[in-house]
Amino acid sequence: MTDQKKIAPALPSATILMVRDGAPGLEVLMLRRPETMRFAPGALVFPGGKVDDADCDPDFWFAHSNTQELPEDYMYRIAAHREMFEEVGLWHLEEADNPTEKLHGDFKEIVNDHNWSLDIDDMFPFAHWVTPEPLPMRFDTLFYLCPLKGKQKPYHEGDEAMELQWINPQQTLADWENDQVPLMFPTRLTLIKLARAHSVEEAVELARTSDVVKTMPTLNVVNGERTVTVPIEAGYGVTTATQRELRVEGPARKKSD
Repeated sequence: MTDQKKIAPALPSATILMVRDGAPGLEVLMLRRPETMRFAPGALVFPGGKVDDADCDPDFWFAHSNTQELPEDYMYRIAAHREMFEEVGLWHLEEADNPTEKLHGDFKEIVNDHNWSLDIDDMFPFAHWVTPEPLPMRFDTLFYLCPLKGKQKPYHEGDEAMELQWINPQQTLADWENDQVPLMFPTRLTLIKLARAHSVEEAVELARTSDVVKTMPTLNVVNGERTVTVPIEAGYGVTTATQRELRVEGPARKKSD
């Protein structure tokens, strides 16, 4: 039995699957991590990050969400909006005219100054991943699907991404099969689910009608090799990570990564 005293807490986190209809069909926005990063160098990932203390503010929620209910995951939803702004410069607002210029500053201050309403109704739970218990840095991450609004163009600043890409899930999975793009195991499985849709409309319907299963992979060592598995009930159709995926992740994540 695992010693409960040694299990690191899983920090609340949120991730965004921003989708649009493109020439090849459905596209989702992803970031490519720099090759210099110790954790998952060069991998394609979705925008996202930890829930901050400032995200856990019911007053901000009631003032700037288009609902008068306080859902259990409200702080995840605020964090998802904030991370979307901070990492890729996009907004998910109720108003039809989203900003097309680059805005800089504190997320909550900008929302307060413009008296914007965050669009919660058009934001759909899509996946739920929890870092395995043996690892020293753990995250409890909710993934949300959001259709791109208006004529916004993403951009990134900082050192956590080399570039932004609108990718077609089916094509990216084919590229992964041909060892042309590195993906982490949860990312690949999330793309497998998203690839069941071929348009934004289908993706939204998929999110509305499919179960979101809280999934925590299991780590084991078999014949000297590390293995990572998820239960078939998770619904991804794949249960075991490849050694190539595990090499992408590298050693256990540290705070500096």
